[in-house]
Amino acid sequence: MSIYLKLTGWLLLLLIAATIPFCVLDRAEQSASAPPESEPFPSPDVPPNLPEIEETPTLTLAEEIVTETKSEMERLVQLHHLTSNVLLLNKGTDTRHYATNEDLVQLLLGRNINQTAYLSKESALVNEDGQLVDLNGQPIIVHIESSDNFTLKSAGPDQIPYTDDDLTWPPAPSTE
Repeated sequence: MSIYLKLTGWLLLLLIAATIPFCVLDRAEQSASAPPESEPFPSPDVPPNLPEIEETPTLTLAEEIVTETKSEMERLVQLHHLTSNVLLLNKGTDTRHYATNEDLVQLLLGRNINQTAYLSKESALVNEDGQLVDLNGQPIIVHIESSDNFTLKSAGPDQIPYTDDDLTWPPAPSTE
């Protein structure tokens, strides 16, 4: 065997021997910090028994959407921006936990990690069933794309969902 091959072998052995203690320590730290297997992993969902949320100045954000919206598309865009920003403010929130219209309303009403309300129950954005609605009073459709991306859809002028006149934000990527 050549001297270079022997040196490479010895260096490799030294490298492996030097990393073993770190691997053992890392595993010991992981097992010490890991929750016991009998307890379920904590969920990022907010528990159902939250205290009553006080109204705050942030509620005006949603009310501005109601008063300043000129078109259905503008309302849809502003609702998407509001909801996206609330999800960003509530770090660690996965959009998959808010997969329905009603879930998004609960998030905006204050059932979030920060327990901050961004929407009032009496808002014109919410119907009596607790759903976000478009200008025609039709429930907005929520499509979860991934853990950090979602789409809002309005039934459009004909008020029938999943027809050609539906409005979607953000728009689907063009296939051209």
